[in-house]
Amino acid sequence: MLQLALLREQPEVVIAGLRKKFVADPETAVRAVLELDQRRRAAQTALDDNLARQNQLAREIGPLMQQKRAAEAEALKAEATQLKAAAAQLKTDLEEVEHLQHAALVKLPNLPHSSVPEGRTPQENEVVREVGAKPTLPDNAQPHWDIIKRLDIIDFELGNKITGAGFPVYKNQGARLQRALINFFLDEARAAGYDEIQPPILVNEASGYGTGQLPDKDGQMYHDAQDNLYLIPTAEVPITNLYRDEIIPPDRLPIRNAGYTPCFRREAGSWGADVRGLNRLHQFDKVEIVQISAPETSYQQLEEMLAHIESLLQKLDLHYRVLRLCGGDMSFTSALTYDLEVYSAAQGRWLEVSSCSNFETYQANRLKLRYKAEGGKTQLLHTLNGSALALPRIVAALLENNQEADGRIWIPEALRPYCGFDCLYTHELPIKPGPDYTKYWFEGDAQEYGKTGLVNSIVKRYVRENPLITGAELMKVFSSELQGTEHIAVVKPLDYAERMRVRERKRYKMDAGDVISLVDGEYVTSTQWGIHNIGNIIAKASELGYFIHPIR
Repeated sequence: MLQLALLREQPEVVIAGLRKKFVADPETAVRAVLELDQRRRAAQTALDDNLARQNQLAREIGPLMQQKRAAEAEALKAEATQLKAAAAQLKTDLEEVEHLQHAALVKLPNLPHSSVPEGRTPQENEVVREVGAKPTLPDNAQPHWDIIKRLDIIDFELGNKITGAGFPVYKNQGARLQRALINFFLDEARAAGYDEIQPPILVNEASGYGTGQLPDKDGQMYHDAQDNLYLIPTAEVPITNLYRDEIIPPDRLPIRNAGYTPCFRREAGSWGADVRGLNRLHQFDKVEIVQISAPETSYQQLEEMLAHIESLLQKLDLHYRVLRLCGGDMSFTSALTYDLEVYSAAQGRWLEVSSCSNFETYQANRLKLRYKAEGGKTQLLHTLNGSALALPRIVAALLENNQEADGRIWIPEALRPYCGFDCLYTHELPIKPGPDYTKYWFEGDAQEYGKTGLVNSIVKRYVRENPLITGAELMKVFSSELQGTEHIAVVKPLDYAERMRVRERKRYKMDAGDVISLVDGEYVTSTQWGIHNIGNIIAKASELGYFIHPIR
């Protein structure tokens, strides 16, 4: 909510800011608030004068009675009675005009920062920077809604069955990927100095009003009318409201909080190709970062928050861009907003995954969130928040941008410790080792290199029957079944079947302690990697996404 002092002292600045946000007839809107302010101040003055006169009469009546001047005292009592009746009406009038003024004031959005570009539509947003290169996909690349169905990791039909459209069910590796992203984002926030909060996901009306969702977004929020509670659209609402009606000591600033919550948005009126799959949901998971800052440092804090969010996208190896939103595309409450978008290669378009905003004093004025500035004067604080990050479109981009021709979806290295797997895959894939390859590998090579039953017991069991087993999964097998094994072959996944079937291979006789690897069709020794320990070779090969085979 804008401060009345600003409207009184600089109405032209307010009108210009509202015009930049495309408020209809801002002159009339500002004039209406100021006229109501004059009426309120006049009503307050009349009430104050009335109460002052009553106090004066009370002081005069006592002495008159003591002086036996009953007639004069009675006249003053009559006047006091009339004043009390008038005061009751004045209070009613004051409350009415205060309500009208407040209703007019909360309809005014926040004023845009001076750096906000002119413009009405998303196409007029300013591209601040673009980071990375657009991924190159195989010819058989699929959009994420086909990938998740093929891999059976997210089920929209089941969600529709138990709840309705826009409430997907996450399954198997899909559920694990969700949990991995949440934990990764929270751990990164904690490492950046944010205190973790787990807030309620239902809030009261005062909380929705405090951060500006009410009354502006009333129709977009799920509302429990019986208890008058709202499902949160973002963790910004409960976390920022932790500090409602507080005076924060300066030595606690800036306050940094991060929290994960499910988020709920009705998204009324959304339809079309742009909302297909994970692009637009009614329920989704998100990690939010919130800061409470002194006014003089809030824009520095905003840039630090933006840098943190960018670091997450960089660690996920996603091509992204940063936008500074124009006045017409900004939220009602924001003074300056950066949007971060990732490129969806299979859809061929940008997907918003985060908004990072400074609200200056707009939310704090509603929240009565203040601090003691130098000199002891109480002032409003600045509030900031950003998505770090919202999961659905991140998942969509990861699935689409990391797909291979054989149907595998590689997991970014930073996420692998959280997932427990390095790729998403199904056994129903187009490229699988055929009978000729199997015979050639298990019979021909076994004779030449003198491999024993260990090949049949491990390789045949874990590779032939499951040709898409990953290095990370094989490592678990090898840790117990390859004790004492000194030789392994590491094979590049995409060329594995074809090269091993039809290419004439270069023979290499191994000496003790060697490890061989098929790279670009040629065998090389472990010396070229500079690694000789078998455990390190397995770890290195797994990290690079190679198949691993034991040789005895």
